[in-house]
Amino acid sequence: MNKELKYLIDQQVDIKYHLNDEHIFLVTAWTDTIEKEKMLVKCIKKLKEFNVPILLAVQHIPVIDEIQKLVNYYIFDNSNEILPFEKFEEARLRSYRYTSVSNYKVVNWEKYNHHYAVLSNIKKAFLFCNLIGKKIIHYIEYDCIIDTKQFYETFMKDIENYDFVIKPVMFSIKIDLALKVIIEIPDSMYEYYQKPNCSYHHFFSDGLPPYEFSYIAKYTNKIKIADYIDNDKTINLIAVHNDRGGLLYGLKIPNIFLAIDSNDLFIHFISNKEMLLEIKYDLFQKFIFIESYDLINIGKYTQGKTVIVKIMGIEIYKYILNEDLISFKKRNYIEKI
Repeated sequence: MNKELKYLIDQQVDIKYHLNDEHIFLVTAWTDTIEKEKMLVKCIKKLKEFNVPILLAVQHIPVIDEIQKLVNYYIFDNSNEILPFEKFEEARLRSYRYTSVSNYKVVNWEKYNHHYAVLSNIKKAFLFCNLIGKKIIHYIEYDCIIDTKQFYETFMKDIENYDFVIKPVMFSIKIDLALKVIIEIPDSMYEYYQKPNCSYHHFFSDGLPPYEFSYIAKYTNKIKIADYIDNDKTINLIAVHNDRGGLLYGLKIPNIFLAIDSNDLFIHFISNKEMLLEIKYDLFQKFIFIESYDLINIGKYTQGKTVIVKIMGIEIYKYILNEDLISFKKRNYIEKI
């Protein structure tokens, strides 16, 4: 086992809060790397300060036995209910982002859509929580290392007066409401993707516009946006689709995307200010000052090569080109305007 991971697992936790047995934490995770396993353990250790049972619910990739032993309940579903890009048209799903500037448009389609997988996992976990008699579920994604005092004040206290309290990638929900909402989550992935404007956010919004609590609000108006403030920027540490950026020593990290024009690989930056970056790809090894919406040709696309971007020697982006050129280009391309 990785030494740092073992150290984190072995760390003792001081219990700081005592709640009644109606509460339970639900943690969902996708831990396909050692770094993600470390993050999951850090998340669990923080939750243990509450002396509240923890349910860890994962799909497709099981967690190691040592992590399973850290929680009270563990659900593993071997299904892999993600919709690949190749099935988007069949499911009538348009899931992509783009940037338009004066003379070009950079388009990046998702490699897969994970919304149904998330909802299916949550649905099974909610049913289990009801089965063991829990009344209040506190949902947290594994890449959140919470401030426990703030969480206690803004979630655990507020849920006493509300049915649903929400902050990006975290929410608290009463079981009666939870059971009503999940009735509308289909048992079939393709049935889900036939729903109009289907999105994870329409069920359990992360509070970012223009998403609304489309399904929650059908059953209650006792909804609150949590007063939790992410002072230390430890929520959503791994933004799956790299669309929220982050902070490094107070500097906002640019959003970074790759795209193809002909056979050339371009790296696209979305930044709010000029900054010096180190870019490494094959023969392209340079320090470059980038500005907002810069698009830089870094050479021919070569399968198996890796693109790395650093700020002040710290790696902020890494992408292994594990697809052939044709497959990658179908999802990531530049249109001349």
